[in-house]
Amino acid sequence: MLFEKYDEVTIHPLKYLLVFLIITEVLFFLGPIDYEVRKPCLMAFYFAVVNIALYHGYTSAIKRFRPSSCSIGVSAIQLLLLLGLFLQVEYMIQKWASHGLSFSLQSLLMALTNPGDAYKGESLSTINTNLITDVFLSPFRWAAIPLGVCSWSRLKKFFKFVVILTGVVYVFTWLGIGTRKGLMDLILMLYFLIIAAHPSILRDSIKRKKLKTVAISLLVLFILFFVFSNLSRGGMANFIDLKDLRINHYRSFYAKYFSPNVLAALSEITSYLCQGYCALNIAISDIGIIPPTFGGSSMLLWLWFERFFGYNPMPDTYMAILESKYGIGMYECWHSIYLWWANDVTFIGVPFVIYLIGRYLCRTWMDCVANQNPFSFPMCAFMIIMVFYFFANNQVFSFSLEAFVLTVFIYKFSKNVTTRC
Repeated sequence: MLFEKYDEVTIHPLKYLLVFLIITEVLFFLGPIDYEVRKPCLMAFYFAVVNIALYHGYTSAIKRFRPSSCSIGVSAIQLLLLLGLFLQVEYMIQKWASHGLSFSLQSLLMALTNPGDAYKGESLSTINTNLITDVFLSPFRWAAIPLGVCSWSRLKKFFKFVVILTGVVYVFTWLGIGTRKGLMDLILMLYFLIIAAHPSILRDSIKRKKLKTVAISLLVLFILFFVFSNLSRGGMANFIDLKDLRINHYRSFYAKYFSPNVLAALSEITSYLCQGYCALNIAISDIGIIPPTFGGSSMLLWLWFERFFGYNPMPDTYMAILESKYGIGMYECWHSIYLWWANDVTFIGVPFVIYLIGRYLCRTWMDCVANQNPFSFPMCAFMIIMVFYFFANNQVFSFSLEAFVLTVFIYKFSKNVTTRC
């Protein structure tokens, strides 16, 4: 087997993330929705290439790994946790305001009971230019939860509460605007980073079973909320309305053996996981290779370049072509990370980018397991989320670019740093 020759702790994130991505790809070909795949052999081949690139990128970094070292006193960590909580609360208020929502319990309850209305207020055409809080301090907002996980045993009860509260605010930031991103991100971060901080969990059958039980329970709750919020976006009130949901092109096997409600719920999940592959399929099969753009791999880069340099790469991207010729909205629809990076490096160059991502995922994960540099935890959290969302978009580059870039710098320059506080 692919993973048997490696230690379970070393290979853990690759094993689960790669298997998840393969499941989304299989659903695209064999799931309940018939996507009428163009050139299926070519698509299957390309999926195989990028999957192999991720696998070999990760495994190639294992033997060459050398842990980084950064010693930071618990007082410094506590200050960063307080800063992170403050920044997360400020970011939540700002995010809600951008959707026309006031910062109140009433707004939160409305978003939880009717996430469709909250979601419809979303705007992708603006960019916040608060350079202090939204750019330079963004890594510390992001780092609060990962730093809390890696330092948990060193923290007093008050600061453990700060970490928990930061996680709650992080989730409410996204639930308040009708999206599910915060829930999934937090589940991913906690599951993998807890194991990285305490790798003995994987060798203790009881602790491992408890962690998996909690993770699966949270995942089930997420799926239920996901289906409910999708119904809300479609103007439906509850799960009973699943019977009224109709999706064209069901595969006959599923239509025959699944009840309408189960089939509708499964199709909602499949549509979310495979939507990005539809655009990829058309781009590979019908459009082919186009001249590379500079900055086409990130929606956020489009906005920054246009605002500060008067250059907008968007018209020359696959997204613009797909919208103008095929009616696939660049803002409304998912486009997988492979299509995003194809804007910059073409489809030929994408596997090399995926290879490098795999290498960096391995390096940051093993640095977390070595537990000699606390800043490896926020860096690894970014990489885990980036790889998980391969099916959907260039998640980190399009929505957290500033925090990611500055976190890379902090991680790189934190080596051999020692503080006494």
